[in-house]
Amino acid sequence: MLLSKRHYQDGIENPRYIIMTNYRIAIIAPLAPVRAGIAALINACESADWDREKNRIIYQTSYLADLIEDQPEVDLLIITSDAISRSDLVLLEDAYINQLSIIVLGQDQEMIDSIMKLSLGSWGFLPLDINGDILDAAIQAIKYGLVVTSMEFLSDPNSQLIHSWTAVDDSIIEDLSLRENEVLDHLARGLSNKQIAYKLGISEHTVKFHISAIYSKLGVNNRAEAVRVGIQHGYVSI
Repeated sequence: MLLSKRHYQDGIENPRYIIMTNYRIAIIAPLAPVRAGIAALINACESADWDREKNRIIYQTSYLADLIEDQPEVDLLIITSDAISRSDLVLLEDAYINQLSIIVLGQDQEMIDSIMKLSLGSWGFLPLDINGDILDAAIQAIKYGLVVTSMEFLSDPNSQLIHSWTAVDDSIIEDLSLRENEVLDHLARGLSNKQIAYKLGISEHTVKFHISAIYSKLGVNNRAEAVRVGIQHGYVSI
């Protein structure tokens, strides 16, 4: 099924596309050539490997506000930093809490800090001029709940990524229960609350309760941080 919606912004035609499919990706960038370039990188990698699960671009638009308004069912958002406002990030978290992963293309350190505080799925930060192989590897890593970035972000001593990865005090880490460990393992594999509930034979409400306990015990605020700390302390095997 294909649903299309067209509107005009700043005198420039701006189409939005929504198609239901498997692993669903949204691309957001103010400039149409940039959106087309990102889509071409994804499609080129897809055509080179027919055996694995396919990624599908189901939505494209210029600004994050459009995605929040339409709320398409997407798994991964690939967005350039110039398409984001901080007020939109709050609305994005409300619309997709714990259900959406995000890759930001750009080098806005303040934006990185803001996104890392959101309760979304896993996330990544990459330069805008990446090649197809790097983007493809990042998407595959995001599917498994991993944090993705590039060396140029880590080479900056003021990088929020470095501060976040070294900020956890081991003394505040509490042991997870067996069930919490199972939930965390499923989080690391990118499963939604509903999928985790089905896998473990429990309710979504119980899953949310366990996730809240995991965050408290690990001293984290979102899924990506929980997976990272879980890996560091041996709760998650990769």
